[in-house]
Amino acid sequence: MDQQRKVWTGKVIDAPKDKPIVAVVSTQEPDLVGDVIYQGPSEKGKGWLLDQYNGRGRVYWMHDPFRPNLGKATAQVDGDKLLLRVSFDMGDEFAADLDRKYRDGFLDEWSVGFWPSEGKYAENDHGGLDFFEQRLDEVSAVNQGMNPNTSVVSKAFHEYMDAAIELQGIIDGYEDRLRTVEAAVMRMATEVEQNALADRLAAMTEALKAGRTHV
Repeated sequence: MDQQRKVWTGKVIDAPKDKPIVAVVSTQEPDLVGDVIYQGPSEKGKGWLLDQYNGRGRVYWMHDPFRPNLGKATAQVDGDKLLLRVSFDMGDEFAADLDRKYRDGFLDEWSVGFWPSEGKYAENDHGGLDFFEQRLDEVSAVNQGMNPNTSVVSKAFHEYMDAAIELQGIIDGYEDRLRTVEAAVMRMATEVEQNALADRLAAMTEALKAGRTHV
């Protein structure tokens, strides 16, 4: 399964001055498309796998990996929720501004990107999927929260991107086929030219045998 991204209206639960921000970035409640992320171990999976993320702990803005990292973070499961401890890079003007906005309540949304473990998800009664085991890949500070409008916009955007990637794959496939056809046509043209030359030489040979000077 492809990487999944879930946007939550997080709750900053601790933000003392000069200390990391602590926020809830995922819970076990069904989201607006019916998906449920199991936070901890169950009979069907291990819940969040966090070792790889905590080894680097990068924080993005709007899932943009091309923008320089904005901070350091660690994640841990606390009951039925995922907590994130974030220290923004205060030497970066944009990151420092995000730190202020989260502390002052102007931002409270976070998005988690994760890879579901193979075979560790299933359809549920909410019309979505239950994720029983997933590896946290990245966490982003974001604008939109989990309300109906922003959820639909976010879902539509990712569907658009998936469709664009699929279309690009189709285009690339056609380009490969066109190159193959072009090469075949060139080979055919070469063979036609060779055959024409062979016919010409044969005609010249016959003419010489017949004592003719012109063909």
